[in-house]
Amino acid sequence: MTDVILDRELFFQQELNRFPAILHVDGEKKRIGYITFFALHIACVLVLPIYSWMSGESSETTLFYLYVMAFVFSLLTFFRYYCIKNKFNTYLFISLVTGLYFPIRTMIIFGQRNFVDMSSLVLSFLTTAWIILTVYIRGKCMSAACERYKVVSNFETEKNRRRTFDRRRKTEDKIPDLTPSFLDDEPNWNTKTVMRKPKRFCQKCGFGLLEGETECHVCGTKTDDMNN
Repeated sequence: MTDVILDRELFFQQELNRFPAILHVDGEKKRIGYITFFALHIACVLVLPIYSWMSGESSETTLFYLYVMAFVFSLLTFFRYYCIKNKFNTYLFISLVTGLYFPIRTMIIFGQRNFVDMSSLVLSFLTTAWIILTVYIRGKCMSAACERYKVVSNFETEKNRRRTFDRRRKTEDKIPDLTPSFLDDEPNWNTKTVMRKPKRFCQKCGFGLLEGETECHVCGTKTDDMNN
């Protein structure tokens, strides 16, 4: 008979394996998920410098854009990474709203529809959707793992309780009846001595006499008085 697995982390990993590895931020395949996370943010950083370079602008301008975007997105990226790693979902949500605010604001206020603005907006939406989906999957898998752990734990507890009860009952059934019989028809509460059926009885009260007794242990009649 195989042993029942009772490991919540294993249950959590089994639930995670139902989803693609690029959506894992915990478990055995989390490295793939974090590679995807950093790749999306690096793509956001490179949109403006690449567009500047392809437009024929000077290398100084391209490097300036690269430094600015790298500085801004490095702070945002590591803040989001910290929130995902430590499950700070509230702060993570704030960072996602902030990340979407600037490209949307630029397009609405300035009315720009160029390659940079559209690419930044698409990548921001894609990154936001990826983060929301991974956090949702992690929470769902953890809830399912905890529920499964609870069911299996309760089942094992009940099985062990029944096994212990059955073993105790079998042990009690095997114990022989060692209940002693008293010297007389009724229990003699004045003595703790237990023997075979007496051969001599008190002539006054009728209780059995122990071997070697010189007087009745119930009424106190002496053996000499019985013989007279």
